[in-house]
Amino acid sequence: MNRINIETEMEIPLDNREMALKMELDAVRRSIRYCRDVLGIGKAS
Repeated sequence: MNRINIETEMEIPLDNREMALKMELDAVRRSIRYCRDVLGIGKAS
C-alpha cells in the first residue's frame, strides 16, 4: 500500500469551533509539508 496516516495531538479549544478547525487544518498542512519535504514521501524516485 502507498499511503501514510497522519495523526495530530494538540490542545484544541472546544468553545471556539472556528479556531479549532483552523488549528487542525494548520496542523495537517504542516504535517503534509514535513512528509513531503523532510521524509520525501510522494517524490518521484
